[in-house]
Amino acid sequence: MNSSTQYRFKCYCSQCSEGEIGKYQLVTRWTLARHKKKEADKDEAEKVQEIDANNEIIEANKNDSDEDNAEDVSNWEVIENDEVNLSDSMDIVEFDMPQVEIKGFQNDIVAFIAVFLTYFQLFFISEYAAEMVMKFANDLAFLLNHQPIFPAKLDTLRNAVGIDYTYKGMFRLVVCPECHTLYQPEEVHCDSKCTFSEFRITCNTPLFKPVTIGASKMYANKVSAFNSIKYALTVMFSRPGFESAIEAWRYRTRHNNTMYDIYDGQFWNEFKDRDGNVFTSQARSLLFTLNVDWFQSSKRTVYSVGAVYLTINNLPRSIRYKKENIILVCVIPGPKEPKDTQINNYLQVLVKDLKELYYDDFFTCTAESPNAPVQVRAALFLIACDIPASRKVSGISCSL
Repeated sequence: MNSSTQYRFKCYCSQCSEGEIGKYQLVTRWTLARHKKKEADKDEAEKVQEIDANNEIIEANKNDSDEDNAEDVSNWEVIENDEVNLSDSMDIVEFDMPQVEIKGFQNDIVAFIAVFLTYFQLFFISEYAAEMVMKFANDLAFLLNHQPIFPAKLDTLRNAVGIDYTYKGMFRLVVCPECHTLYQPEEVHCDSKCTFSEFRITCNTPLFKPVTIGASKMYANKVSAFNSIKYALTVMFSRPGFESAIEAWRYRTRHNNTMYDIYDGQFWNEFKDRDGNVFTSQARSLLFTLNVDWFQSSKRTVYSVGAVYLTINNLPRSIRYKKENIILVCVIPGPKEPKDTQINNYLQVLVKDLKELYYDDFFTCTAESPNAPVQVRAALFLIACDIPASRKVSGISCSL
């Protein structure tokens, strides 16, 4: 536990001692610093009052004063009324470290720094580095006898800034580096090994490895990130104009014997739902295209990372493949592609979500219906991959 959160510091301030000499209370380090600053401000105020009282006595005893003395008296009156002109006293510096309130910053400067740090971390630095910056800022505030200005964890800061909605539906699974078997993080520990068996041979590959960053800790050899399709659709439907965009195909101009897009195909108009009706006859019925591909994540090393993502065919072609309209289902870790049927471990999470969207009733609020949830349906319509990926996804055994 951080020493700053332990009640092991003796505080002898007037509040904690209740006016008794030698009495104290055990408080945290931050509380001790705050009480010290409060006592210092109180002592400073008493000194100012004492000086003002002495000046009043001196002023009362002076009956005859010259012009310079009269000017001095006027200056004391200005100070007494707290009407200090900063232009005439440039050496007076006031510094107060603003305080952060999670879920609503009281100070605009700290709010701006929090937003900047959050987005800067997303694109340029690691989570560990961002938390070190936050810790440094808090330690600096402590040295200045102020409250910490940032939370200890980056997730808390993201939640305060308000961008956590973009990844609330995401979760991680531990991956076996040998056979790509997936495990829930709460089901394994640092000594766990892969229990997958094939042809009576157990994989038995360690799932964790020690990593030394200051202190040695155990980290998973591989981790795969997944995204909930339902939550991704909830975010998309909350955008103004999205619901009307997925229904725009119904009002397109049609020409006989001419096909312009996927909507003009026979399968689009014959695809059935669970009740045997045409799937697209109901509003907010989405048909997905599954895309699976691998790419080199590094320039100087061979490290192949896979991506499984869905595109929404209901959208017009002009916006169908924009990144804000694509659902990234999962990322397959490298450095090599899964062999043959090993990709099924990743696809089974996708299949589970697709079954729920096709067979079950899924309701969510939209930008056009913010208070009354409406039904949203979805189904897998086609697969668009290169030959090796399409064979793996389709379950066709091959040597590619």
